[in-house]
Amino acid sequence: MGGIVVQTLAFGLAGPASSMATDMTEGIIDRFRALPMSRSSFLLGHLMAEMTAKLLVLVVLCASGLVVGWRIRADVPHALAGFGLLLLFAFAMSWIGRR
Repeated sequence: MGGIVVQTLAFGLAGPASSMATDMTEGIIDRFRALPMSRSSFLLGHLMAEMTAKLLVLVVLCASGLVVGWRIRADVPHALAGFGLLLLFAFAMSWIGRR
């Protein structure tokens, strides 16, 4: 199941990358520059929304895997470390999609 999760997280970066590119070409960034907010707010907002979506994808994939018989064979700290690595991979893919 690990390969499916990694593939899903990696292939899911096309949508957010294209939405951010659309935001940049349609002038939304210019509108945000006129507001009293930090320059990183737009990027961090996109990143937080994407990471929330990736967490939801991870939960749905794990829940559906548990329904069909997949089980975690490690103890709790190792399982949490594995999920943490998957989220770190999703974070890295998010930054790659921004380039």
